[in-house]
Amino acid sequence: MKCACGSEIPEGGKFCPSCGKSLSDIKPSDADNTSDSNHPAPEIPQNLISALSYITILPALVFLLLNPYNKNFSVRFHAWQSVCLTIGYIGVRFVVSLLCSLLGISLVSSLYNVYVYFLDLGYVVLSVLCAVQAYHGMRFKLPKIGGFAEMLAKVEI
Repeated sequence: MKCACGSEIPEGGKFCPSCGKSLSDIKPSDADNTSDSNHPAPEIPQNLISALSYITILPALVFLLLNPYNKNFSVRFHAWQSVCLTIGYIGVRFVVSLLCSLLGISLVSSLYNVYVYFLDLGYVVLSVLCAVQAYHGMRFKLPKIGGFAEMLAKVEI
């Protein structure tokens, strides 16, 4: 059994070895109950949640909606930056695809493949860089996107 002070009371003990409180003075609500219903699930550290936001857009959206993560500014910042980065990536890729299809030139089409390869690589590198920085507890603000994400993160959902 545990005392209200948090110390373990030995089997058959009548007093807490740390604070000296009598076992009869300890209320049942103060004692540690070992049933699973009284033990909440362990909380995931905020740096890990922030890093997971960069895996895809789905975890970022989930963390923006899920309590207690949507109450944490750091988690909201990283989730919004991930969402903005992904939307920007999709937008640039769409515009380039549209331009190449409108031009319909085979040279542009082969250049498109090279461009898309480097665009995809850049997106992955930026996502990994942001995830590593978030895991280490740092806030790496991407140019333009980071400021916008910070503005969005200041608004609680």
